[in-house]
Amino acid sequence: MRMHRIGPLFAPIGLAAFFCICEIPSISQAPVPPKTDPALVEQGRSRFAKDCASCHGADARGGSAPDLVRSVLVLHDRGGKKEGVEFPPVLKSGSHNFDYDKNQLKELSQFLTYSVNATLRSGPNTRPTNMQGGNASAGAVYFQQNCSSCHSVTGDLASYGKRFDAVNIQQRLVFPNRILGGSKKKTQVTVVKGNAAPISGTLVRIDDFDVTLAPVAGGVVTISRSPKVKVTLDDPLKGHYELLNRYTDDDIHNLTAYLETLK
Repeated sequence: MRMHRIGPLFAPIGLAAFFCICEIPSISQAPVPPKTDPALVEQGRSRFAKDCASCHGADARGGSAPDLVRSVLVLHDRGGKKEGVEFPPVLKSGSHNFDYDKNQLKELSQFLTYSVNATLRSGPNTRPTNMQGGNASAGAVYFQQNCSSCHSVTGDLASYGKRFDAVNIQQRLVFPNRILGGSKKKTQVTVVKGNAAPISGTLVRIDDFDVTLAPVAGGVVTISRSPKVKVTLDDPLKGHYELLNRYTDDDIHNLTAYLETLK
């Protein structure tokens, strides 16, 4: 199955950035991929191996012809559950000359959908696996050494293992932010401009040019940043950010295992 002159329908597309750190959704809310019928997938695999694999690769990831896993037409077929009804014009174009019936198109569609599922993060394994391989005892020691000054297993983390599963616990460790249930306390800021009195309040926004804060007295103040302006931040999540530079894989899995025992 040669697809050297297939036109734009099978042009590869890039994947969009899958998250913003500040607004990453819970893994438990990952979209469910289109289901496939194992029998049809295998029939489609056999047909693909016979007619297509020599150019597109056995896994449809490309070879001398394009990667079909990233094909616009294939992704459209998968997303719309179209069962290959839009494939015939391409299968008869250029150097192709395949006349598949409705069932054969469905088989090919099922195999390609399966191939896309297996490639994407939201594929057949919609939930991460091997999340509970850590050592809870080692995690308890790590917690006492690095976390207990701010957190308590009888206070803010009481019944933590009931509230969150291993996936979400680990997600909160490696993506510390308020949206994922981190500290509800807001970042405080103190600004000193030259010899003027300090202005303190809740941080609204900060960038390379300005700092905006809401003083205790009320209102909102924006101050332009310069070498003469000193800005001091007090972020409740600072300790979590610092741990990101020190965590090992074992630390993360051990801590996850320990926090999951807090029932």
